[in-house]
Amino acid sequence: MAKASAASKDRDTAIRYISMLSEIPMEPNDISCSELHERLGNMGYDVTVRTVQRDLERLSSRTRKTWADSVRVVPKGFALQPAEIAPDVMTNVFNAMGKGRQLRITNKAGEESVINPTQQIKTTADGNALVQFTAEDTLELRQWLLGFGAEVLVHKPVAVRKWIAEVARELVALYQ
Repeated sequence: MAKASAASKDRDTAIRYISMLSEIPMEPNDISCSELHERLGNMGYDVTVRTVQRDLERLSSRTRKTWADSVRVVPKGFALQPAEIAPDVMTNVFNAMGKGRQLRITNKAGEESVINPTQQIKTTADGNALVQFTAEDTLELRQWLLGFGAEVLVHKPVAVRKWIAEVARELVALYQ
């Protein structure tokens, strides 16, 4: 009886995998894990977003295609806006990926990244850029800002500025 139940569960999982894969767009669109979870729910699958993520990890370990390239995981409260990419470039990228070729992609010098639609960039008198935007104060945002190291100075909010200064002090103490 237990073997029949396990076989049934395996079959259901395999069918869910096929259903999930059928919902991932080929090109150039992508889908979030939340969107994929919602679509699976509409098909009658009672799984969590984490189960969807695990399923994708299992599937990607068994295939040459990396599903992370087609499914995006976006932290709540903070997300960079996608870069504008010409459709013919995207077609070439997806064709190369489909053939298992390596790609070397570079950004044009001086091209700015859009953080979110509220972003404003002003050039200061000393030639630096002052970037202002509105975003929720999240750990992801703080870590992203910290990733710029000494190349960025956070003016506001003061809580984020103080947090970065404290992390910097801890790093200095650690490396002395």
